[in-house]
Amino acid sequence: MRQANNEAVAALQGQVAILQGQLEDVLLRFAEANQTLPAQALIAGIGQLLVQFSVSQIGPQLTQKFLDDLKEAVRTFGPAQQ
Repeated sequence: MRQANNEAVAALQGQVAILQGQLEDVLLRFAEANQTLPAQALIAGIGQLLVQFSVSQIGPQLTQKFLDDLKEAVRTFGPAQQ
């Protein structure tokens, strides 16, 4: 059973990696085609879409937990990037 779970997780991680690559490609092409659009505006639009999708798929409570975890990740990793 544990091996089946590990295989399922590995399959999901592979799919997520594919999605991330596709999204990155779309974002880079969009940014290149719209160079006058500030990055902050693009990020805000993506964030709003992500939150709307998350609330519709997993509900507001889990979305809030996701956002709290994301905020903590920014606090943890943000200073290391500066």
